[in-house]
Amino acid sequence: FGSSLEIRGPKYNARIPSQQSLRHAAGSMHLSIVRCCRWQRSCCFQPGEFDDRVSCWRWLMLAIFSWNICVSYLPYYTFVPILSQAMEVYDVDEQDLNLLCIVYALVYVPGAFLTGPMVGFLGCRWTFNVATLLITLGCALRHGQRHRDLELFALTDHCWFPTGVCASSMRTSFIAILFGQTLCACGHLLLVNSTSEMAAEWFPAHERPAAAMVSNLMNFIGGSLSFMLPPFFVTEVKESSGNARTVSQQQIESLMFFQFVVSALSLVLTLTFFRSASLGRRSRPTKQSVSFFQEVRGFLWSGDFWIVNVQFMLYVAVCHAFDAVEGSLLEHYDISPSLTSWTALAVSVTAILSTLVESWLITDASSYKAALVAANSFMCVSLVTAYMSLRYHCHQCFFVFAVGIMGLATPGWGCSCELGSEVCHPAREATVTSFLEAFSNLLGVVSILLAQAGINRGLGAAVLLIMALANFAGGVALVGLSGQLRRRDSEVHHCLAKDKHLAVVTDVELPSRKH
Repeated sequence: FGSSLEIRGPKYNARIPSQQSLRHAAGSMHLSIVRCCRWQRSCCFQPGEFDDRVSCWRWLMLAIFSWNICVSYLPYYTFVPILSQAMEVYDVDEQDLNLLCIVYALVYVPGAFLTGPMVGFLGCRWTFNVATLLITLGCALRHGQRHRDLELFALTDHCWFPTGVCASSMRTSFIAILFGQTLCACGHLLLVNSTSEMAAEWFPAHERPAAAMVSNLMNFIGGSLSFMLPPFFVTEVKESSGNARTVSQQQIESLMFFQFVVSALSLVLTLTFFRSASLGRRSRPTKQSVSFFQEVRGFLWSGDFWIVNVQFMLYVAVCHAFDAVEGSLLEHYDISPSLTSWTALAVSVTAILSTLVESWLITDASSYKAALVAANSFMCVSLVTAYMSLRYHCHQCFFVFAVGIMGLATPGWGCSCELGSEVCHPAREATVTSFLEAFSNLLGVVSILLAQAGINRGLGAAVLLIMALANFAGGVALVGLSGQLRRRDSEVHHCLAKDKHLAVVTDVELPSRKH
């Protein structure tokens, strides 16, 4: 507003404006900027951030990412609901089939040291492309059934697998299944470990809990689909039938081919549509570039990290153990393992409902602790109810209802990862999540082996009570949290600094009368 500025209108028509006109113009300018900022907030932008066209597609990116997580789970529990058919076709026992579930957990250990640097170097977009490519290659290898008569890698005389996985298993391509499962697991961990990273990159702080819970809901939806789909392809064939093994073999081949087609579609979808959010759109403050080991060392000394980690370890270990031995546990009580498809459906329904409710209730990071206590409580109730159902030989519907309660604990996964990212800030979200997943899946492997050993020794449904006690201990451990949420505090400080800068820029100094 210099002296040469000319303001024309019905009220002002002078080359040198008056003090009142300048004040009116400055006020109008400030009001316009404030309205612009409010409009930005209504479009889910943080104060001080400006519009970026690609940000309007954040929900599409979340939908593609969620679809990929679901697809990555399809090979996970493929043989749990068709246990007897798989054992007959591949000439293996229950412990050998449990290897296919254990592989998914074991890959998280090296993944803890690779996911963070990989996401930092490639970004979310190319990391997801690599992940879907690995899943597609793994499903293609699992589908390679026509070469089952070959002795793969000539390992017959030097078998290093558990009992039953030797010459006959080599000829039925069980080793190809195992290697394909490993590739699928590697792609799976890249997706699951990046849930918090993707939410932080694309979504502002007040939408981040909802986005994280939706993406982590896919851990349960995908796992449920892995249980539900196999019985649609593989049916129980009477042993009196002479071609029972041939029929089961053809049905399993059809199931494997379906998984390969879906994974290939996921790869094409990701390559075509998924994009990275521009740096100017990201709602989190810019982080300093530090080495991976400095980043890890920063949060490994945090007491809050270990509290969240112990809780998450027990939570995930119980989930993995129950999913892996559910079919074997049902057979122990003369119930068909195909019932797991109904329990998976029940978990899916309650998981979706609980996620909708939690997304509406949780709008701030301070609610994560209460949500985790509630999730662990629901898990305990579900396990105790399932124990009573099997112990007292209740109707099968009661067992389905008991397992369905477990779906109410679904938000525990996403809240644990988000709470870990909060207390470990400024560490990268993918690094924190990968370490949480590594510790939890390592304990998950141990829990699967212990649960199966307990069932074989005659404990039966009593293993469910042990799982319930583990979840109760994890919920109690949350009492020791300090309550400090570093990421939220950092983002609030970042936004306040931007607002202060905006106020300074829009504060117009009025000219003196001598001008």
